[in-house]
Amino acid sequence: MNARPALDYFLTCMSPYAYLGHRAFLALAQRQGVAVRYRPVRLLRQFEETGGLPLGKRAPARQRYRLLELQRWRAFRELPLNLAPKFYPVDAEHAERCI
Repeated sequence: MNARPALDYFLTCMSPYAYLGHRAFLALAQRQGVAVRYRPVRLLRQFEETGGLPLGKRAPARQRYRLLELQRWRAFRELPLNLAPKFYPVDAEHAERCI
């Protein structure tokens, strides 16, 4: 019996990019006949360990470019996305424990 190939899906619930790409990723996995293994990542912890900067500490030019990219992807995917949420970043750990 051959097991269905599986693909590890590293994601964080706090990322707008994970939200924007999620449906397309799952559709691709389904078309290719692969199972998906969800692997939540604690993004803020990764930033601390690797020297990455959370959004609020990035250069203003990078923050502006991020907003432009999110607008483009939001339009391309035709999904609603609040570009200025009242609470961001959020602690996604509880949500990620449910995955």
